[in-house]
Amino acid sequence: MADVGFRILKQDDMSDKTVYSRRNPAIDMLRALTMFTMIFVNDFWKVHDVPHWLEHAVYGEDFMGLADIVFPCFLFAVGMSIPYAIERRYAKGFSAESTLGHILSRTFALLVMGAFITNSEFRLSPEAPYPIGVYWFLMAIGFIGVWNQYPKPASGTQKNLFRAFKIIGVLVLLYLAFTFRNPQEGVFGAYWGILGSIGWTYLVCAVIYFFSRDRLKYLLPIWGVFILICLLGTPLRESFGGEAILTFPERNFYQGMLGILHIGNGALPAFTMGGIILSILSARYADKGVILTDDLVEYPNTPNSISESDVDYVVEVDSVGDSSKIASGAIRDTKNPRDILLAQQAAKVFIYFSWQNILCLKFRE
Repeated sequence: MADVGFRILKQDDMSDKTVYSRRNPAIDMLRALTMFTMIFVNDFWKVHDVPHWLEHAVYGEDFMGLADIVFPCFLFAVGMSIPYAIERRYAKGFSAESTLGHILSRTFALLVMGAFITNSEFRLSPEAPYPIGVYWFLMAIGFIGVWNQYPKPASGTQKNLFRAFKIIGVLVLLYLAFTFRNPQEGVFGAYWGILGSIGWTYLVCAVIYFFSRDRLKYLLPIWGVFILICLLGTPLRESFGGEAILTFPERNFYQGMLGILHIGNGALPAFTMGGIILSILSARYADKGVILTDDLVEYPNTPNSISESDVDYVVEVDSVGDSSKIASGAIRDTKNPRDILLAQQAAKVFIYFSWQNILCLKFRE
């Protein structure tokens, strides 16, 4: 049995022992291909004579073009990223409260950016204090100021500078929101657009994973429910009546709850949940599971971080990393129950095996 020489990105409160210890390049490739295709199809409206198979299908058309698969692929990639992102936060020692706050903050960022972008599509009233180009420029400045990934400040001055950038970004966005007027003299509204749809879908699916983690016995039925909602709530073709299989009078409880949770017809969360499930399956049932260690111990090695059923090969090396740097930056606060239990047991061992107790044990022998 191997005493693993690197930290496993898991917690013991999870029923299934899945390892998310490294970046999945397939997710990056899918995301890059999706973004490339998105940029490609977004400019079709500016040109003429585009082949129909590249365009979006019109409403009710029995057809799917290349442009129709971009958004589902993007949501699928979002779902594939969720298990890796959340499990890595736990592995770094972040608490559950911090992780939930991270999910909410990312959702809020997507909603705000979606609102500013979607409102700009209405263009501006001639009475607005700035042209649309200035609006877009200030909007980008505000986004960068608020949500830029700033480096860790090296001094108090740098910390205050980064804080000032964020405050400026907030003030710029507030100025745009209060002074915005569309051609119909309408004010800034909560129109989320495509980014808002991504944000709400991410929130629903990330919170579901937050509570269930990678336990497929919960995730698979939830995924099935989203698919069922989509099948029953999507209108059929005109030749079949043009109505959904499951229809209710307006202002009913069922549709109201779907609206409150921003589930819609279930298609968007179904795509995202499919990505989550694929990530879990690919991590758990990868072709080969390899453990790298510099310390082989007798079987059984308990408590173990990885179930032996998930390991195909154990590779022994002379050393794992630079032992002189292992303690560098390793001290941190934690609310991980396992970390706390290990620390408590280690403290008891040190207390019991003090020099005085060792001498007493020798005397008794």
